[in-house]
Amino acid sequence: TSDAIYETLKTMGDTYYQLYTVRGIVILDKDMIGKQIKGIPVVASESTVIEYVCRGWVDELFMACPHNYKTRRELVAQFVDMGIVVHENLFENKELILNRQMVEHMGGYTVLTTTLNYASGRDLFLKRLIDICGGIVGCIITGILFVILAPLIYIQSPGPIFFSQERVGKNGKRFKIYKFRSMRLDAESMGPQLYKGGRDPRLTKVGKFLREHHLDELPQLWNVFCGDMAFIGPRPERKFYIDQIMEHDPRYRFLYQIRPGVTSYATLYNGYTDTIEKMLRRLRYDLFYLQHRSWWFDFKILIKTFICIVFGKKF
Repeated sequence: TSDAIYETLKTMGDTYYQLYTVRGIVILDKDMIGKQIKGIPVVASESTVIEYVCRGWVDELFMACPHNYKTRRELVAQFVDMGIVVHENLFENKELILNRQMVEHMGGYTVLTTTLNYASGRDLFLKRLIDICGGIVGCIITGILFVILAPLIYIQSPGPIFFSQERVGKNGKRFKIYKFRSMRLDAESMGPQLYKGGRDPRLTKVGKFLREHHLDELPQLWNVFCGDMAFIGPRPERKFYIDQIMEHDPRYRFLYQIRPGVTSYATLYNGYTDTIEKMLRRLRYDLFYLQHRSWWFDFKILIKTFICIVFGKKF
């Protein structure tokens, strides 16, 4: 077991020591608990790692697991389901049974990497290219509608035509999201408030129409073009509410792996979120999407969103 640990540390190499903070080593030898290997503390068990994950202390695991094949696969699957990237030394040939895997070379060693969110560079490039092209077309359509909607929005409530708000996106980066303004200027004079549906008293008459037909979202296509968002992905949230969500479920941080989207799997089946309970339910949908995302899944979400908008279905 100690030899395997040393091999894993050698695999990480100097580059990984510079990029990461090594939290600890799990080792089966109970006599080693509380001691150190190469200055790294030996922690108690896998349950300790799970605790670290829930606290948001762990992003990646390097495994030199001496368990039998079945147990090792179960451990990898457990951590991957929690959103952790798992690296394993390939000490022997073994079947690649999980679908989010790639073989890497680190420090002269061959390593199998399994991740909830693995996508090839080609897939990421094509997705971004589609977002850019779609964003350009969407911005043109938004510009045409602006000529019609701007006077109506201003007449109902004099002031800016567009509404901007800070949201949190990929890698925790904050950005300004843009929408057609659908509420009064003093809508949040009392602090952050969640949208309460069509009966929200802060809505203007034009704003209610825009919300019900999702036309207020069109300016977000500029965010897509700029790279802050994608067409498909978890809806971006404000830091004020993210902090509340993470108090109940710290897995929200896994959503930082990908760009937020204009529409999402959660939007279709969870609708608007006007309570923390609905936000937590939305998170479960978003985590399901993160684990199962694919070109086909994105296409189905896009088509279903289009159908809902065309036929006036509220979500």
